[in-house]
Amino acid sequence: MLGIGVVFAQSMAEMGVTNGWIRATPPNAKMGAAYLTVMNHQDQADALIGASSSLAEVVEIHNVKEENGMLKMYPVDSLEIPAKGMAMLKPGGYHIMLINLKQAPKLGESHTLTLRFRQAPDLVVELPVQQSGATSGGEEKSSMHHHQSHKSQ
Repeated sequence: MLGIGVVFAQSMAEMGVTNGWIRATPPNAKMGAAYLTVMNHQDQADALIGASSSLAEVVEIHNVKEENGMLKMYPVDSLEIPAKGMAMLKPGGYHIMLINLKQAPKLGESHTLTLRFRQAPDLVVELPVQQSGATSGGEEKSSMHHHQSHKSQ
């Protein structure tokens, strides 16, 4: 019976994540980045409003824009996710910035990231560390795990 309950609980998740990964960094790096696709299974729009990880002191949602021929990165307060839609966080666009790393993410490791939404419960995901320039693939989907956190109300 437990197995059935787990499958049912996962199918009822309000938000889901696929294609997630954290960029590997050199040993003394102070910043890193995480990328993923957030899927909204709800009938209403929601927004990613924050994130946290034990990997970094500060975790922010960032975007990239071109200004005077230069790409500049800047923090955003939230990222809208349409009803029954998705938002892709990828290199060169929206992404999760890991600031003041407590340790360098290394290939072969995986780390958890807690995503906070305006309406949906927090979502805890475990993301594999990959090299810069990694692309979405079946391998990372199978190695990534996520689950809803349970908030007491």
